[in-house]
Amino acid sequence: MVSQYENDRNMLPRGMSQGNLFALIDKPNTEFVIVVFGYKKLNFMENLKQRNNVAQTLLEIFSCEGVM
Repeated sequence: MVSQYENDRNMLPRGMSQGNLFALIDKPNTEFVIVVFGYKKLNFMENLKQRNNVAQTLLEIFSCEGVM
């Protein structure tokens, strides 16, 4: 699934959850697929904000854009 969307920032990152756990999957460059597991917060909006913050951090750390 991730390889299919690797250059589509509208489709990645993808979040999944079950119970109070979540997984965030992303492919910020051609070298890595990253999956982060964590605990959800109680509030839906806090969960969404947390997921977006984690996703942005992963993109900043592992993105190869602009790196030569």
